[in-house]
Amino acid sequence: MALSRSADYEGLPDWGLWHVQDRETQQQKTLLLYPGFNKKLRNAMQVRREHVRRFFSGFGAEALFLQNRFKPEYITEYFLQRQPL
Repeated sequence: MALSRSADYEGLPDWGLWHVQDRETQQQKTLLLYPGFNKKLRNAMQVRREHVRRFFSGFGAEALFLQNRFKPEYITEYFLQRQPL
């Protein structure tokens, strides 16, 4: 399962400073936004999603991507649709 927020990589300004915090380590960074950064960030997200998709398929499972909000019903539905091993 992969959780993401579209606000983290969509609709960013072409120029500016972006203060981000790693949700796992709580480490903070300041990034310089510049033209083309949004495209690089979206491409990196697509590559990550494809990597996760391939990883799960290697175990005979389909990846679950949740975006913008967590709903337990989505996870329940995901597991109910899976075929037993």
